[in-house]
Amino acid sequence: YGVLMVSAMLIPYRSMVKVATPVVTNLWKERDMAGMQRIHRDVSLMNLIVGCFFFLAIWINLDNIFSLMPASYSAGRYVFLFLGLGRIFEMYAGLTGVILITSKRYRYDFTFSVLLVGMTVASNAALIPSLGMNGAAIATMSTVIVYNLIRIGFVWKFFRIQPFAATDCWIVLLTGAMVGLSALIPYLGNFILDAAVRTLVISLLFGATVYYTNASPQLNATPRTLRAREATMRSLSHEIIDINRIRFVTHLALHTCGLSLRFRLRLLVRSWLVQSPATECFSRSPVPKRATRKWPYLSK
Repeated sequence: YGVLMVSAMLIPYRSMVKVATPVVTNLWKERDMAGMQRIHRDVSLMNLIVGCFFFLAIWINLDNIFSLMPASYSAGRYVFLFLGLGRIFEMYAGLTGVILITSKRYRYDFTFSVLLVGMTVASNAALIPSLGMNGAAIATMSTVIVYNLIRIGFVWKFFRIQPFAATDCWIVLLTGAMVGLSALIPYLGNFILDAAVRTLVISLLFGATVYYTNASPQLNATPRTLRAREATMRSLSHEIIDINRIRFVTHLALHTCGLSLRFRLRLLVRSWLVQSPATECFSRSPVPKRATRKWPYLSK
């Protein structure tokens, strides 16, 4: 269950990576290293904030989650702790993997993956006999952190791009403070009520602190961007409705008088071909045979 909860933390990270991959590819084509550093930094910071928030939301409700399971499952608390910390660091690494595999040095990523497999096997063999499943979690956390540090160092060495900043430490400190504050909230007697109140209080405090300190300008701009996009879509929908109304009225008018217009145009062409007076073009008399012989298609 700890693995499943950690997998839920990675959902936003994977979505960001999918969205950012075409952008990174385009930046490589344009050789825009400054733009790549900027988007790498923005994505890394947003991933750190989102990862810490998801970790916090799950960690403060572990007691309520494990209350629904047998008592033996409560030992998975530290499994989630170690795996969650490792995945937060992976999210904080940002687009390091994307930058590496879309560059000309993508072959090195295969070497790093082989190294990851070797470290995973060695660390699990060393820690599982003595620590059990906690040892497996520690081994996974260690290998994930080392693997991402190697890739970050490689990208920094060859491209001078890295996602870290000293100001990000306070996000980690804020997460720890929220964990401590959650421990001060007493249990409310019902796990549903307790989970709802605990999550609401901690989420509001964490979100308000991040928002009003402007920790991530890109993240703060998201609500304004969504509102502007909604207003644009609303105006476009009104314009589309007006255009459809005009099309409907026009189509109705053409359908009403279309037969007579086509009939009159056909007669006008015939009258011009046979050089007859214009007043005869509205009569339904048949076209002279010489016109039919000269222009066979008019008889169809």
